[in-house]
Amino acid sequence: MGRKHPSHGLQIVMDTNNRIEYRQAAEQVAPKNLTIQLCRCQPSNDCHVQNTTPPHKTHRTTRPEGHFNAHRWYLPPPDLTYNQQMIRFALILTSLLGLGITCQAADKQDLSLLTRTAEQFARRQLADSDAKITARKLDPNLSLPACDSLEAYLPPNGRLSGRSTVGVRCARDGWSINVTLDIQLFSQAVVASRAIRAGEVIQATDVQLQRVEIGQLPSPPLGSIDQALGKTPVVGIGQGIPLRADMLRAPAVIQPGQSVRILVNGDGFQVSGEGKALGQAALGQSVSIRTNNGQVVTGVVTGVGQVTVTP
Repeated sequence: MGRKHPSHGLQIVMDTNNRIEYRQAAEQVAPKNLTIQLCRCQPSNDCHVQNTTPPHKTHRTTRPEGHFNAHRWYLPPPDLTYNQQMIRFALILTSLLGLGITCQAADKQDLSLLTRTAEQFARRQLADSDAKITARKLDPNLSLPACDSLEAYLPPNGRLSGRSTVGVRCARDGWSINVTLDIQLFSQAVVASRAIRAGEVIQATDVQLQRVEIGQLPSPPLGSIDQALGKTPVVGIGQGIPLRADMLRAPAVIQPGQSVRILVNGDGFQVSGEGKALGQAALGQSVSIRTNNGQVVTGVVTGVGQVTVTP
């Protein structure tokens, strides 16, 4: 015969003969996963020991036969009518059912541990960032085998910003689940201290540094006020809006038709000349120049009224 596996239950010792009625009452209120034994207290057993246990206490005993791990409860002789006895028994039994439920729940995975594991993983990954991480609750009806070796991971193409997903798996049992995290990333960024019109040159009083959420921005904001000074917005910028590089352009230092100095740098030599700009350009931008002999060359603006051409 195969080895019997331990089961959990509740053993009730009573100083009464109405065990059949009590059994019927127990079956009506007890869940199917809880085994209940109703025992008649006899002088030959440990009834006298149990009698010293207060009615509001329980303790675990082990019966070798059948490996039945039970919570034992002693009911003293009732000085009540039959109906009152049944009501009293039902109330006591209902309060004890949590013992059986606890035994069953011990084999199920604590869902809060899954969300904590996902949060801790995200915090480690974002240790150098100013981040606020909140895990969304899992479905309370979810039932997974308990695991003592949980492992969190980032799914393929996953990112830890905004609404994110972190996987938690149990290698031992082979199950995995996704936990949804709400992640807010913060940083000191340059923001408009007032509304700035398109084309308006940004001054020091127009911007300030402020802690803002950056996780949902399409591109990183400027982190230094110097990056914004002297530049003009491509479009209007509202007060409090973080400034990004793609929102600004440097002021033009060369205008169409302007006379410019042309520098041609070669291997060990430099030649200079004059020409007319054919377009508008800022520092670092390319612009076409018509030389005095009619040739059109393209160079990079390296100063006010100056273009460098590489042969």
